[in-house]
Amino acid sequence: MIQGKSAVDVFDTELIVDCIFGIGFHGELPPQIQQILDIMNNSDAVKIACDIPSALEFYADYTVTMGTHKLQLFSDKAKAVCGKLIVADLGFAPEVFESQGQATAYFMEQDDLKLPFRKKRNAHKGTYGHAVIFAGDKAGAGILAATAAMNFGAGLTSILRTPQSNLEQFKIDPQLMIADSIPKKATAILIGPGVTCHTLYDNQMITDWFQSTKNPALVLDAGMFDFEQIACFLKELNNVENSRIILTPHLLELSRLLKKVASQFPETEITQEDCDVKNLADNPETKIKVGKILNQLYPNTAVIMKSANTFIACGGKCYIVTQGCQNLAKGGSGDVLAGLCVSLLAQGYTAKDAAISASLAHALSSQKLGADRFDVTSEGLINSIHNLIK
Repeated sequence: MIQGKSAVDVFDTELIVDCIFGIGFHGELPPQIQQILDIMNNSDAVKIACDIPSALEFYADYTVTMGTHKLQLFSDKAKAVCGKLIVADLGFAPEVFESQGQATAYFMEQDDLKLPFRKKRNAHKGTYGHAVIFAGDKAGAGILAATAAMNFGAGLTSILRTPQSNLEQFKIDPQLMIADSIPKKATAILIGPGVTCHTLYDNQMITDWFQSTKNPALVLDAGMFDFEQIACFLKELNNVENSRIILTPHLLELSRLLKKVASQFPETEITQEDCDVKNLADNPETKIKVGKILNQLYPNTAVIMKSANTFIACGGKCYIVTQGCQNLAKGGSGDVLAGLCVSLLAQGYTAKDAAISASLAHALSSQKLGADRFDVTSEGLINSIHNLIK
């Protein structure tokens, strides 16, 4: 009830426009305003938020943001309440906006996707690289990643068998090869999916390959962020000339990585707050800050920070992919993304271009399948990539 009137009396309408609070709001909502927002949220009317849903408590069908995208629109919480984002033209280019700390962030569109089309008429399988995926003790994850790499254009794809892997339990596509060491002509490797027992032997194998390979490329995912020496390991690999590295942590894994970096490289000035998962989820500025720190420490590395909106840090800049859907919230989705990344690296992409295009392909494929579908599988996600070809 508001001033003696019922919710029906006040909001018996087909359209509600929320203009109560803008991006400058901080603190707790006054109880009366919270009551109004609750009634608005319970209405069946079409709901439009002006610039940003008030206090991120108004559940909008559409958010009309003025002039450009605002960073506040890209927190995990904002993803749940903004609905469809529409930029109102105020006469200046909306593509680029600046965040705190003078790090520039770019909003990625479908046109930024660079698919690995085969344009050379005299090509052979070696033209498109050799992707190698380490099979961990949960080898199914590595097989999914390898299948994604193969389907995304890698000329050859090998699964590297380790002492911990249990490949014999799986039916493996005959197009995937099995190796016991990194093949001589490998062009990119992936380790992490299904890995819960990383060994120093794996480390040495990767290091030796990096130091003996021209333009070595690596994707680190999942279990690798539990490796205690990952901060120093990454530093060593970044010192290799022309190396290309992609990290694919979700926010809890990113937090673990940041804590290890802060411990082993205290000069980076990563704070305890920077490592807090909730802070990373709620504050896009924190993702941009830590991304810039990681880029400074690891200049040959792109960091894909997986969350409701994906932030990609590379070269001190940030690229935001918002197209990912809730149907990706299922085991195996991250393995597919890692496989897409290693495939593009194997085919000669830069770390930046591979990270952006793999993330966009992953997100846009999820859209093609239907955002609210509950039956999306990793195999379905891989198979849907062909829908991106125009």
